[in-house]
Amino acid sequence: MVTKAHTTISHGEMDGWWPSRYGPDDEAGALNEITPAKVLEAVRLVRQGRVYDLAHVLHQDIPAFPGRTFRQYLTTNYHQINRRHPDAGPAGLGRNSVNWIVEQVTATQQMGTHMHGLNHLQAGDRTYNGFALCDIVEDHGTNRLGIGKLPQVVTRGLVLDVAAARGGERLRVHRRPGVHPRRRAAVQLAQHQHHLALGPGQVHSPVGQSGLAAASIADFAAIVLLWLFFSSSGGSTGAKVIVLGAFAGLVAVTGLVVSGAARSMRLGQVLIRLQDTTAEIRVRFAVLLLVAFTFLAERFGLESILGAFLAGAIVGLVDRDSASHPRFRIKLEAIGYGFLVPVFFVSSGIKLDLTGLLHSPSALVRVPVFLLALLAVRGVPALLGLRANGTRLTLALGLLQATSLPFIVTATQIGVTLGKITPVTAAALVCAGLLSVLIFPTTALTLLRGGKPEPATEPAQPVPEARLM
Repeated sequence: MVTKAHTTISHGEMDGWWPSRYGPDDEAGALNEITPAKVLEAVRLVRQGRVYDLAHVLHQDIPAFPGRTFRQYLTTNYHQINRRHPDAGPAGLGRNSVNWIVEQVTATQQMGTHMHGLNHLQAGDRTYNGFALCDIVEDHGTNRLGIGKLPQVVTRGLVLDVAAARGGERLRVHRRPGVHPRRRAAVQLAQHQHHLALGPGQVHSPVGQSGLAAASIADFAAIVLLWLFFSSSGGSTGAKVIVLGAFAGLVAVTGLVVSGAARSMRLGQVLIRLQDTTAEIRVRFAVLLLVAFTFLAERFGLESILGAFLAGAIVGLVDRDSASHPRFRIKLEAIGYGFLVPVFFVSSGIKLDLTGLLHSPSALVRVPVFLLALLAVRGVPALLGLRANGTRLTLALGLLQATSLPFIVTATQIGVTLGKITPVTAAALVCAGLLSVLIFPTTALTLLRGGKPEPATEPAQPVPEARLM
């Protein structure tokens, strides 16, 4: 029996993981992500038109969770009863001697291939979205979260041979509920081997992460080298290395302190309670870290963009599990793309000598040259992963790595201040960076989405008819 007392205990122990990001009354969960646009996107992925049957044939020896069974019985008594019917024929009912059998199935649910409703599992006595079990159970089932609440599913699906990725035929059984860390790692390994992205796009795939890491490291290293050898702050290179080391040490200590604070249960409860209120406590902490690191970078004589980069790196390192705060990254992106990035580019655009560029034919010719130089310097290193990623993904990765604008804007401003480059050349470089932002990602996306179908190695087989046995 489920009681209110049980629910109260469960609520106190496990508060914080509801309401759902889709609203407090939602009953469909992540299937809300299957929008008409996603359905169309999935349909466009079809290349060969093959159909694979993923169903299990149900029989009494089918693998089943402990306590679940499947039995099917055939009743043939009508073969005898029909013979005694007033309209009986020679061997059955009527002149055609019709007979039949009756199938009887005795089974628990969740047998073979099936889909669970969100009412199937609970954490304590709470179902998905925090609904208390005592409030939704009925004689007939549950009044919420039933399978009838789920939409039809037409979307992209991935089939990963996780066991093969780990060098075996099957995975070892883990008795603990939930996703075992080693199994999660095995899924990621299989995903990498097949070059497949889990989630809404390529950013979270191994290829996407490789491109993001390569581009970030390239910009970060370039900013450091630029400051060491071409900074206007003065001082020898050795002194600058010492300053940079001191700043790196301060960043490391801050990262350890923030990481330790993130593991505090009491602080975690405060963050969860205030994160989606007007306090926006997580966002405020992130912005405070950004401002503090930018200020410290300026005080150390470093480029402010270096402090901002490291602040973002610490937030990303500490905030790995976003299950309790799924909107946090979205809010940060809104601040960044909606406010900070436009301010950065507006202030940079004011300094852009566009008039001088348009009146200098030689400078205009340099724009495509600089664009090709970007592709060569930043994109060619992607060829190192050609064997692992394949031609199409490698080309896309090279184009994404070659996309650069913030670093170019920063570097040209330093160059103009030091008198190393002219304002017209700086404008040509910035225009090349702007063209890279407009052209390279679009081309890369076309490559990722428009790959040619692989030739079929064997003729398509007819799909067996689903049946019970």
